[in-house]
Amino acid sequence: MKFRSLFASAAAASLACGVAHADITYVVDHSYGSGSVMGTITTDGATGPLADSDFVSWDLTISDGTNSAILNTGDSVEANSVDNNIYATTTDLLFNFGPPSTTFYFYDNTSTSSICWSSSGASGCNISVPSADSTPGASIVIGNNADGDQIIAPLSGEAYVIGVASVPEPAAWALMLVGFGGLGAALRSKRRFLAA
Repeated sequence: MKFRSLFASAAAASLACGVAHADITYVVDHSYGSGSVMGTITTDGATGPLADSDFVSWDLTISDGTNSAILNTGDSVEANSVDNNIYATTTDLLFNFGPPSTTFYFYDNTSTSSICWSSSGASGCNISVPSADSTPGASIVIGNNADGDQIIAPLSGEAYVIGVASVPEPAAWALMLVGFGGLGAALRSKRRFLAA
């Protein structure tokens, strides 16, 4: 009986307080020809289709093989939410190349360097580039791209993995351990009650 009341109290407390989503950090590590993008993207813990406001922070290093640029939280992100093209699970950050004219990109505040995933290729990335390739895929632009050196990697699929979730936050581990400790204490208490 004591176990039931303890469980009911815990359930009521969690419902009353609401369960907040913990931020999820996704690790990004891709090579596209001679270019690459590496770093992390952190969301607010939402799963399903994501909007710009769901991205909490990011720290990405992009390279075209010769030059590199850093895109971080002070810069801009755009998640074109048409047809839910960017979405998250607890383990993966995904892009859907299926619907036409969908894009997801990070760019610096001067709009001269970016990483972009687009179903309409570089022409869908909304950054002025000499070559407006319309092949679905990823494009990396470093600097103003005046010399035309843009990495364009053909990609496709409805669930292209942009990033994978990293190890859970320490707070998540602590909460899980407290929960297991509470269950253990409740079961031990129940055994004593039954023995008496």
